[in-house]
Amino acid sequence: MYCYDYEHNKNTLRNFLFHTHQFMNRTFFMANPLGSKWVSHPPPFATHEEISDMWNVAASIVDDGWIVEMEIPWTMLDYPDTDKPINIGINFDRGHARTRANTWWSKVGYVEDNRKDGHWMNVKPPRKKK
Repeated sequence: MYCYDYEHNKNTLRNFLFHTHQFMNRTFFMANPLGSKWVSHPPPFATHEEISDMWNVAASIVDDGWIVEMEIPWTMLDYPDTDKPINIGINFDRGHARTRANTWWSKVGYVEDNRKDGHWMNVKPPRKKK
């Protein structure tokens, strides 16, 4: 994700978040320009330390903003065990402390109504290991 910021050299907290939901809870994967990462509503089967080691983030500050890449394994996502394609709720959010702006790829409204999230359609996830 490329996060444009015309005043990126100011010391302000910014974050980017990717989340999925559909079947139980929303899981939020967040990162900032320094590559710090955190998960909100993580899967219940792992400790905080284990969660951190399960996924990767790379970030870099560039001339007009910053870039973030996330590698999130399927094991961290909630989805049914099926061999058929499914639809998964998905959204991308950017919080910006300096401007106090919070923008969404799929606008969810002031109260963050997840029914207005985008949809990742006809996804065939891997079968869950038993």
